[in-house]
Amino acid sequence: MTRSALKISLAAIIFPAVILFILYGASLGPGVFAPPDNSPALPFVQIGETKILVEVATSSAAIQKGLSGKESLAEDQGMLFIFSQPDFYRFWMPDMHFSIDIIWIDEEKVVGIEKRILPEFNPENPRFYTPPKPVRFVLEVNGGFTEKRNIRVGDKVVFRYIQ
Repeated sequence: MTRSALKISLAAIIFPAVILFILYGASLGPGVFAPPDNSPALPFVQIGETKILVEVATSSAAIQKGLSGKESLAEDQGMLFIFSQPDFYRFWMPDMHFSIDIIWIDEEKVVGIEKRILPEFNPENPRFYTPPKPVRFVLEVNGGFTEKRNIRVGDKVVFRYIQ
């Protein structure tokens, strides 16, 4: 078989397969291969009507570092900590440069909020922040965010594009 005949044979196989793949994906509904607005599939958390783009921390190193050392956080962004099982996880403020709100999440609901935690840290007597009940998810956002966006205990939480 010549090279040109091989190229034509491959095209005859690949092209219909690609078309079938696209049609199959479209039949599954919007957002299966890409978000409905065709933007990149960036992970976000939605609380009520508020959409928060998140950096996800799941490894021990990422969870331990958290937002420490960062100079700031964009208005509509946060850091989502994901743990393997619900527990009373403790958070503190070493090497923080801005105030935060901590949103404690139990599966699909806000169960607690710590508001406007200042970036103060005393290594001899550190202050720890813990949820009111065991949680698997913790979301850190800019201080005052929950008040500005009217986020309350009991609000429904939806996770999107989070692995």
